[in-house]
Amino acid sequence: MALTLGQLQAERDKILDAMAQPITVQFSDRRSVTFRAQADLDAALKRVDAEIARLQSPQSRQFTIRTSRGLSR
Repeated sequence: MALTLGQLQAERDKILDAMAQPITVQFSDRRSVTFRAQADLDAALKRVDAEIARLQSPQSRQFTIRTSRGLSR
C-alpha cells in the first residue's frame, strides 16, 4: 500500500519524535534501562525521506516515435 505525501510526512514526524524520546525498560527487580534504537530510527527516517523526495520530484517521461511510413525526412 503506497502512502500519500501527507501520510509520509506524518510518519516522518513520528520518527523524529521517537528519536527525541528514549525508551525505558523496567525490570521486575526495580532495575531500569534507558536506551534509544538510533540505528533503526535512522534507517526508517532515510526510507521515509527517500519516498517523500520521490513523490515531490517531477517525473520525466520520454517518448520515442518510430514509423516505417507516413513520415519522411
